[in-house]
Amino acid sequence: LQMLNKPAVVVVIGSGGREHALIWKLSQSEHVGRIFALPGNFGIASLPKTRCIVEDDSCVEYFCVKNKVDLVVVGPEASLADGVVDTLTALGIRCFGPTKAAAQIESSKAYAKLFMRRFDIPTAEFEIFTDSEKAKSHIKRCEYDAWVVKASSPTASGSGVYVGTSDDEACSAVDDLINVSQWELSVRLLIWLLISERSAPSRWTGDCSRKFPSRQRIVRKSTKLAVYYMQLFVNNIFQFLALCFTDGYCVKVMPLVQNYKRLLDNNCGPNTDGMGACCPYLDITVQHIRFIEECILQKVVNILREEGKLFKGAVYFVKYNLNKLKRKKNNQENPNVKCLGVLHADVMITEFGIRVLEFNSTFGDLEAQVLLPLLETDLLEILLCCTDQTLSQCSIRWKQGHFSCGILLAASGYPVLSNVQTGYPIEGISNGNSNFQKFETNKLFCDYPGLEQRCSDVLIFHCGTKADSSGLPVTSDGRVLCLVGVGNTFRFARKKAYDAVQCINFKGVQYRSDIGNGFLPPNFGLLSDPESETSFVDSECDMEFSFADDLVKSLVHVCQPIVRPGSGVLDYSQLGEYGAAFDLRLSGYRDPILISGTDGVGTKLMIAAKAKQYDTIGVDLVAVCVNDILTRNAEPLFFLDCIAQTDLREEVLLALLQGIAKGCLEAGCSLIGGKTACMPGLYARGEFELAGFAVGAVERSQIALPAKQRMENGDVIIGIASNGFHSNGYSLIKSVLESQNIELNDPCPWNPQQTVAINLLLPTKIYVNTLLELLRSGRVKGAAHITGGGLVDNIPRILPSDLIAKIDMSTWPIPDEFLWLASAGSISASEMVNVFNCGIGMVLIVGRKDVPYVEAHLQSRSERFFKIGTVEKPKTDSTEKSESEHVDHNKVELENLEVAFQQENKLVPTLSNANHVNRKRVAILISGSGSNMLSLIHSSKKAASVYEIVLVISNVETASGLLKAEEEDIETSIVSHEDKSREDFEEQIQNLLTSKQVEFVCLAGFNRTLSEPLVNNWLGKMIDIHASLLPMFRGPRPHKCALQAGVRISGCTVYFVEAGNDPGGIILQDSVAVHPDDSEQSLRDRVKAVENVLYPKALDHVVRGDVVRQNDGKAHWTKLPITDHK
Repeated sequence: LQMLNKPAVVVVIGSGGREHALIWKLSQSEHVGRIFALPGNFGIASLPKTRCIVEDDSCVEYFCVKNKVDLVVVGPEASLADGVVDTLTALGIRCFGPTKAAAQIESSKAYAKLFMRRFDIPTAEFEIFTDSEKAKSHIKRCEYDAWVVKASSPTASGSGVYVGTSDDEACSAVDDLINVSQWELSVRLLIWLLISERSAPSRWTGDCSRKFPSRQRIVRKSTKLAVYYMQLFVNNIFQFLALCFTDGYCVKVMPLVQNYKRLLDNNCGPNTDGMGACCPYLDITVQHIRFIEECILQKVVNILREEGKLFKGAVYFVKYNLNKLKRKKNNQENPNVKCLGVLHADVMITEFGIRVLEFNSTFGDLEAQVLLPLLETDLLEILLCCTDQTLSQCSIRWKQGHFSCGILLAASGYPVLSNVQTGYPIEGISNGNSNFQKFETNKLFCDYPGLEQRCSDVLIFHCGTKADSSGLPVTSDGRVLCLVGVGNTFRFARKKAYDAVQCINFKGVQYRSDIGNGFLPPNFGLLSDPESETSFVDSECDMEFSFADDLVKSLVHVCQPIVRPGSGVLDYSQLGEYGAAFDLRLSGYRDPILISGTDGVGTKLMIAAKAKQYDTIGVDLVAVCVNDILTRNAEPLFFLDCIAQTDLREEVLLALLQGIAKGCLEAGCSLIGGKTACMPGLYARGEFELAGFAVGAVERSQIALPAKQRMENGDVIIGIASNGFHSNGYSLIKSVLESQNIELNDPCPWNPQQTVAINLLLPTKIYVNTLLELLRSGRVKGAAHITGGGLVDNIPRILPSDLIAKIDMSTWPIPDEFLWLASAGSISASEMVNVFNCGIGMVLIVGRKDVPYVEAHLQSRSERFFKIGTVEKPKTDSTEKSESEHVDHNKVELENLEVAFQQENKLVPTLSNANHVNRKRVAILISGSGSNMLSLIHSSKKAASVYEIVLVISNVETASGLLKAEEEDIETSIVSHEDKSREDFEEQIQNLLTSKQVEFVCLAGFNRTLSEPLVNNWLGKMIDIHASLLPMFRGPRPHKCALQAGVRISGCTVYFVEAGNDPGGIILQDSVAVHPDDSEQSLRDRVKAVENVLYPKALDHVVRGDVVRQNDGKAHWTKLPITDHK
């Protein structure tokens, strides 16, 4: 993007839903100036920055040169097969898509199959025929069930495939494909068995080094078993599409997609190019994903590049999707061809492992429409990185926790193109201009009242539409519209799409009603209680549980990479049963000992609830459990949780569970079960409790830890750095913050660039990836997790009775958060080490000769560590005491304890002392009660405040705000405007401000208009607040005006004061809802509550210099405002 010296001009070739989705996404880029669609469709014509050009294909080159096009994106497969990329590239025009030779991976199914066989890419057995009799003979005589017949002709669409259930059906399909006049006489037939058993391991592990040897004979399966395989295939249970961007060298895998190919419900009827799609597909392990990326997608790109067919673009594996391509015979390959764009593979996970059905070299039609709404990165940036071969430097982001579901509306007669009837009006979408407006807000536009709310986050992509003579949309193809719902749970996304389906109609419309059924693995993650299967409402707690099943399924996008061997042993019918199962035989352990640990998070929950930041607390829960069992040399295998609450909202529960799943991912264990309990009366509203349970394993033959019998005098103690407070001591932290009048959304005293909440809620560090291999090397004699009780309580738990630990506190820097807490709370150093980890989260005991090995290992993992002490013989015999007590505090001797907490260069003083000297001096001008004045004064008294109120001036002697200010110990002064000229009045105010060395002025209900001379003295330093969302309702009664205007929102605005009556640059605004039954007073009260929060926040930003007044009077932000992390 930096190479573009102007907004980019982009051409997108194509006229279907895929091209609509691509242009819709490109139009959102601020770096795109104009988009030309060649030829486009009715929906594309409505998009911003876009113009549809109906030209003959032969004019494409001339058009691109004439319009100085920066990038051409090729949608249709036929255009790639015809070599449009070769032609345009020769003219020096960037093209996103492979050249003609590289596109053979899609345009010739025979080539693709032979390619897979030649390079040991796992696929089904197959043979290629041009003679129908030989094909039928092969079907009847081969030693496998060759019931899948596919036309290799590029003119065949996705319907050019037949899946039979017997030899006779397959032979009939051969006759149909050969005899139908639409196929070329030289058509090639690909025939393969349903699921290949060739050299298939009993259980696929995802080992990328595994080779697939040449063909071997297969014992023919029974009819019953073949039919079972047939059901697997037809019902799409383990079939999905894997797409990636590629620049010919690097591949970037997109979220996986499931495409529903059959025309009718329950996967019946003929094959199509897809009747619906869902994304992301999650019923897959991280091993499978890694294998697909490295051993299929990357491997294909590497091979094509080595053969002189540098593939750049999008690549994917697609089931039965034979795209519309025109093949020309005897074309000479260019040895320097390039292949870039999207590589797309249709993959099936079978009982025998991963199998690739076929490849495509473009975005799939439905795939583009469900993937692009989830893309966060600028699409133009990705495309240019592909064309310029810099994809490895591009960070591609996708919306986390979101799902998409697309439903295709097809015309009558589809998929047989000769039977399709077109030209029928489409009801439910209006003219192009209105449709365009709704596309900009990602909402469905239709003619049905009330649909806006029901169908928010629904997109209409036009696949086969055009305008009639009246400019209204009519059908023009078999595939007409695709409605895509997006939501933070799959149920919501699917419901939105189907709600929209009900509101759009045209003659002969057909669609499937079961898209998305069984899309998410029902036995994944938390196993719901039987009661949660039924939707009901608990009247006492007013909490709806109908979302319980969806809540579980929504976790899959986070959890799916952590389904480790042994955790997926329940079959799908067991959803909701009374336990989660784990098969140790599949976990890789031969003679394991199980180690378990359970724990909670404690007061840190209260901090999370008050800060409304729930996404990290689940990581803490996993960490405290798995770190404990790690010290016993155990690898975490699985985790269960329990959430007890009264009325947590769905999004809160989802955030908590996502955090737990994230922690499991980091720890490498499976989240296989859990409980979410509603307990009204036991917890107050909004309160909750978390508990976790982790189970790990260690081989009986491995060294058990702690190995107390191996410890000896002189062993070295190594401390590994923590990540802040972890999960201990939060009751004390909370008390210190309250004593200092520090709020969670205040700047953090030891890290002012972030809020207190963000720093306090840093998740506990998980040490599994760093330490498991090291612990099992035999070089470590013991490990202690430093939790509640600090160093003093935790280290003795791993020591033998005849040894003690001597710790030198000066050997590592005490982090600033602990220094600040000790100083601000007047907490002694001895108490600090008895409560907090003080910067050390895990302790290792290592023999002297093994220290270099341990240090090298930790350095290779980029881990911060320190040699903090040694194991020694005690000076006095404390054996009897040690044997009788669980923990002996005398077993840890601390050196340089006071010094560690008193180093001047690291000591963080109390915030009130630190900020007082540098606080800016502020005066407030009032005329009445001064309610906003009080909010400013109270904010100034917070320890984190960067300003202090030194003076309150009123022009009204009887103003009640004067008394309130005096009660807050603020100096006041009265400067009456009566019996004075304006000049004298303002001069007196200026003199007062100068005498008190005031640096900033706030107007809080001040009812006099200040003249230009005084205002000019304070430009950029004087601010005011108005009770409306400026520039609306600037008059004296904004609430009355808002109610009369019938607006749905109002609010307040803080702005820089300018001379005259017009407000200056807007600093901050906040809004409130206007209710239908609001009175002027009720609206005023609600806005006033927002003002009391917004005004101090705005003053804080002005004083800090985060926002300044420009010469043109506008506000300019030099630094983004600090906000709560949510």
